[in-house]
Amino acid sequence: MDLEFAAAERRLQKDRDSRRRAAASRQLREASVKERAAEAAERVRERAELRRRERIQALEEARRVEEVNQGVRYETHLRAVPRLKADTNRILLPKDALEALDSQRALDIFGSPLTFELMIRTASGERRQTHCGVEEFTAEQGTVGIPPAVALSLTREDGLDSLNGADVQVRLVKLPRYDKAFVAFQPRGQGFHINGEDVVNIDIKSVLLRTLRDTLTLSQGDWIPIRHDGQTF
Repeated sequence: MDLEFAAAERRLQKDRDSRRRAAASRQLREASVKERAAEAAERVRERAELRRRERIQALEEARRVEEVNQGVRYETHLRAVPRLKADTNRILLPKDALEALDSQRALDIFGSPLTFELMIRTASGERRQTHCGVEEFTAEQGTVGIPPAVALSLTREDGLDSLNGADVQVRLVKLPRYDKAFVAFQPRGQGFHINGEDVVNIDIKSVLLRTLRDTLTLSQGDWIPIRHDGQTF
């Protein structure tokens, strides 16, 4: 009889231990779920706060631009299409852009050339922007023709093809003009090498000056492609 009671007691104790372990495991899972939920909620709050700050910044920037633009306002979203002309940082805009600018006497107020800010959002949500001029108002309705020199500053390491068909915010901006300016450049990727091996014998100063001679605007963070002997660096 004592042996039966002892065996029953051991089974009961084993059952109690099993329930305690199950309860502890359940508590750990619940704690882990709550922790992940809290982390997810925090990420949502951070993104919402970032968006809020960006909206405030965008409103402040819009007010600043409108003041600088002397009340002339042009801002729209257009679909990016590649422009094959490589030696320019001037875009093509549709005819209705010219009509909108003419109705506000933009050329009379700004003079020539008109300059624009282009902005995109990458797949990761990063905001990228650059500035450029406009060459013609002959783009297809709803599109903006972007040459490689401008597209590179928007796409960077993502590659030019990533811009094709992308939504681009286009905004008229009056940029300051300088007779002289100090600019620092940093080689990217393979630098001035062919396939990362053979060093290219290049007069970088002359090539840069030739490239920048045809560059209407220059913004901090721009990527500038330069060509030498049929190679783009």
